Amino acid sequence: MANWSSATEQKLKDVYVEFNIPSDTLIADETLMSKFVERFIASSGCSVDFSAKSIAEKLLSLRKKGELPRLRK
Repeated sequence: MANWSSATEQKLKDVYVEFNIPSDTLIADETLMSKFVERFIASSGCSVDFSAKSIAEKLLSLRKKGELPRLRK
């Protein structure tokens, strides 16, 4: 499991807002999720590789805690 620092978690939220696709839709679509993972890894500058599964789990966790930002339409 990936180690989520507060900075990495914030970058995930930032990329989520930039991507502007609801978490359920994102996670359900393998192609979209793959693109999201690529963008997150590229923008985070992390040396740790985050799997799509790890990122999906983190997105769901943040959403359930009410910590995932609302998206604009």
